[in-house]
Amino acid sequence: MFITHKHLLEWTTSEEAEKQAKKDIISYYKNMLINILAGIITIILYTKTKNIFTLLLGSLWIVSPCIMWYISKEKDEKKSIELLDNSEKKYILEVGRKTWEYFNQYLNKQNNYLIPDNYQEGRKNEIVKRTSSTNIGLSLLAVISANDLKYIGENQTITLIKNILYTIDSLKKWKGHLYNWYNIDTKEPLVPRYISTV
Repeated sequence: MFITHKHLLEWTTSEEAEKQAKKDIISYYKNMLINILAGIITIILYTKTKNIFTLLLGSLWIVSPCIMWYISKEKDEKKSIELLDNSEKKYILEVGRKTWEYFNQYLNKQNNYLIPDNYQEGRKNEIVKRTSSTNIGLSLLAVISANDLKYIGENQTITLIKNILYTIDSLKKWKGHLYNWYNIDTKEPLVPRYISTV
């Protein structure tokens, strides 16, 4: 450093050093050689003392590089979708499309872009004309997911999100907090009024 003044700016980032580091089991044993020596010495002590603790400790020191290598291995993580076969993927996408159809049918101007809490089937089919802040959040997620799954295009996605957000902005609130239940037709909070923790 003081004599030649050469190679002064040669350094390696930790990211680069990590890429270059050997990650095989032999390199772990080389880097942890002191553990192996301590383990051998402790096992030799066991032969003199017959203390089971020294045998366990020595054995642990000898296998510790192997343990460190194993827990440091990079896991080849797969996305959940990659674990499914084609028929399972097809089934899930069909369920997704059917679920989206509910939101697609009822997220409209007539309902003030508020998704109904549920749909009753039976002697007469009808939607329940109330929604909650949870349902509103779910409707936003449904719109985004429908776009991700290519059920709807970008323009429809943006339009729906804008309309939902405009509706949220127009709802009566308590100190900025949404009430838990609203009437879909009137956008009025339902009685008894209480604040949503959502």
